[in-house]
Amino acid sequence: MSRRLATFAFVLALGLLVPQAASAWTLTVATAGSGSGSVTGAGFDCDWDGGSQSGDCTEVYAGTTTVGANAVPNGSVTTWAGCDSVSGDSCFVVNQSTDRTVTITFTRAYPLTVTRAGTGSGTVTSSPAGIACGTDCADSYASGTALTLTATPATGSTFAGWSGACTGTGTCSLTMSTARAVTATFDVVVPAYALTVETEGSGTVTSSPAGISCGADCSETYPSEMSIMLTAVAADGWRFGHWEGCQSSSGATCTVSMTATRSVTAVFADNAVDAEVLGASTRKAAGKRYLDVEIRTDETLDVKIELVRRGRVLQVKWVTFRPWKTTATMRIRSGIARGKARVRVTLTDAAANRERWGQPVRVPRRPA
Repeated sequence: MSRRLATFAFVLALGLLVPQAASAWTLTVATAGSGSGSVTGAGFDCDWDGGSQSGDCTEVYAGTTTVGANAVPNGSVTTWAGCDSVSGDSCFVVNQSTDRTVTITFTRAYPLTVTRAGTGSGTVTSSPAGIACGTDCADSYASGTALTLTATPATGSTFAGWSGACTGTGTCSLTMSTARAVTATFDVVVPAYALTVETEGSGTVTSSPAGISCGADCSETYPSEMSIMLTAVAADGWRFGHWEGCQSSSGATCTVSMTATRSVTAVFADNAVDAEVLGASTRKAAGKRYLDVEIRTDETLDVKIELVRRGRVLQVKWVTFRPWKTTATMRIRSGIARGKARVRVTLTDAAANRERWGQPVRVPRRPA
């Protein structure tokens, strides 16, 4: 072998034995957005204040490399671009060997907090997702995000309304331009019952709490267990006589507890009649049925006794009632069926003044 050929062979062998330097490539992190934050990991220490970038935002790597960089938001939400994959706030560049740029956008974010209140229960959800309260009652959203909150009451509860950043009882619509807090109130569903007031004679009845003003408005629905006080006021030339259907009464006031549907009657009487009807009852004797009306008076009266059912007069009797008597009696006709009815009594004195009175009664079964 010639000397020149041997030298070439030696140089070639030496080149094969000495490792070749790996090619270098550069990864650059670009930053943007109205928010602020930083990027760390894989050698980066890159800061963004919402207007300018600082720190170490470029790294050089040798050979084919997989790199992961982590965004650390400061009251912002993050969006990566240019990555091979993204997981949460982290960007991954996989098996890279040439220069590359990835971009992280920090968008200013504001917190939304939902609180539930009231005696009932329910949940609040958001669109877009983030709030599922129940379990997750706070989240942050990018500035300008339009949100809709929906309240759903649980069985046995009702949605009473929003307070805080929303009002009303429909859905809650928000734009996240600042930190916001919303309260959803759920109340237990309380049964309600109707109270109906009737008057006999001339006068009015009002209620406390308000709702009844009879004369004009004689029926109202109240929550279960509520105590209602009714007050009767007689018209000119009349006086209050008595109540029917109260659970307790004192003079012109009547109290009922709304544990069921209630019906109350206020009976007003003419001022001039000096008499009082103490009560009425039915009985059977000697195979016949009777209606007895107990009356107390110091003067002779004409007494009209009516037996009424569903507004229809079944039987009428006129009696001249003397002061020494205590009871006016009407024999109930055999054709009148047993069941609920009402007795109406009209007292008329010698000057033609009248007093009216009424009471529910039960007609007994016809004797066999």
